[in-house]
Amino acid sequence: MSKKQMIVTILLVSSLLTASLACNLFSNIRKVSDTANTAEAMITEADIGVETMQAAITDIGAKITESGIVETIQAVATEVPIPTLGGEKPEDIPLMDGKRSLELFSANLVTYTIDADFEDVVAFYDREMVANGWRKNEADSNKNQNLATLVFEKDGRKATVVIAKVPVLNQTTVSIEIK
Repeated sequence: MSKKQMIVTILLVSSLLTASLACNLFSNIRKVSDTANTAEAMITEADIGVETMQAAITDIGAKITESGIVETIQAVATEVPIPTLGGEKPEDIPLMDGKRSLELFSANLVTYTIDADFEDVVAFYDREMVANGWRKNEADSNKNQNLATLVFEKDGRKATVVIAKVPVLNQTTVSIEIK
């Protein structure tokens, strides 16, 4: 898996975590961070050898294992339903033309990464969702410099389009949830 794919995959999985899991995860990360800070302070304040640094790193690894962070992420990854790659998307959900990657399609989820400017992607969905019969819900939609949430409604259905700029990769991710 390429570095780009790994970063985008991590972004997608992290967006699916629930609030309660996030609280637990952040609590465990704080414990690991405190241990790492202690080890860093030990290394900075004392002139210690390689063996001592390796022991500190081993201790940090043990704390990560004890905290259950890895198991929690693995459990979430196995419990979250991931749509089939290249599945069928709803006909009235447009896809922007261009170099797309990490495409996941299902009746309820359309997500992909595209080599396109963030503002161009936002303009595309503002224009093309309406052209496909969707009505924009301005009250629930918002946009800032790197993230846009556009909400559309049609025939009792709701499509939430989340567009995020990924500056490190010069790409934009699109995730559309249809309810």
